[in-house]
Amino acid sequence: MLEGPEDVCVDQVSDFWAGGSVESCPVCLEEEMVTRRLRKCGHLIGEECLAQQLKSRVPNRYNCVLCRAYFLDDYIANET
Repeated sequence: MLEGPEDVCVDQVSDFWAGGSVESCPVCLEEEMVTRRLRKCGHLIGEECLAQQLKSRVPNRYNCVLCRAYFLDDYIANET
């Protein structure tokens, strides 16, 4: 069974990254992308991949794909 809200969007768990070059998205390996920085761990990921992850129906959808840091607690803290 999945836990957590269904309506989490990229703006609630990440920020735009304009801090220099990023070789590629660690998920899809795309080189031309809008890059997001996860607030919890600081890892960089493509915006489209993060959006797809948040909409997915997998139990670990609220974990960083690189370090597995759970970032939903940041979203919950901002909602209260």
